[in-house]
Amino acid sequence: MKNLNCPFTVVIVSYHSNLKIFDLYETIPKNISIIIVDNSNDINLASWSQDKSNINIIGLPKNIGFGAACNIGASYCSTEWIFFVNPDCLFDKNTILGFSEFINLQPSAKCFSPLITDENNKVFYKNKCFLSKPSKIFIDTSTTSKVPFLSGAALFVEKNAFESIGGFDENIFLFFEDDDLTFRLHEKFNSNYITPLIKITHLGGQSSPNSSTINLLKKYHWGKSEMYVTQKYKGSLSAFKLLLIHFMKLLNPLFLLNRDKFILQVYKLLGIAGIKVGF
Repeated sequence: MKNLNCPFTVVIVSYHSNLKIFDLYETIPKNISIIIVDNSNDINLASWSQDKSNINIIGLPKNIGFGAACNIGASYCSTEWIFFVNPDCLFDKNTILGFSEFINLQPSAKCFSPLITDENNKVFYKNKCFLSKPSKIFIDTSTTSKVPFLSGAALFVEKNAFESIGGFDENIFLFFEDDDLTFRLHEKFNSNYITPLIKITHLGGQSSPNSSTINLLKKYHWGKSEMYVTQKYKGSLSAFKLLLIHFMKLLNPLFLLNRDKFILQVYKLLGIAGIKVGF
């Protein structure tokens, strides 16, 4: 796929996300190159993309996780910047212009997020991250702000900076990968930003279909990733405390008296404990 004279390439990871990607694609300017890494080997997605010259589909035989798929997508990028975007997002018409304005204002930036809103125009940004100090931040969303961590729902990263820290940690299958990546970028470059010069609508929680199997998979990997990141940054004692806290939750009447919540908590605990589960 040729460079279409845009300074960034969009990378999207799909897991049964074809319907959301179809909607997202309609909002992306056609001079932007798009790389879709498909963790679900979706025939419909591959067929849909065949007549779209700005799309490169990378089909994978199995689900290798979000971060690992992002790394594969990034390896195909020939532009200076990579724009990781969740399938359940929609672009604003001024995305390219806003990007240029931001880079002109912050030429040393290595990583930044657009202003993210939901479908009701309510602003969202990641205001807490247990890896960082301060662990909770508050920003003025009307102006560009420097921050220690960012949401991975819509994330611009300079490719050289991304590669210099080894990209996403592939030990994290799903969840907390954006905390880990942007925290490491902040530690090395101190150059993470949120800017209202670009706006992205994030529908939230709609990238993959709502099914009991996918919900269990998500809960399992939430627990597994939280344990891994806790051990990575805070050590074995904090990891043991995490295991104990979530085991005790199973004894809470809120879980004991609600079968669905109890099963989800069991799967999260299995993830925290590192017990393999088939999906």
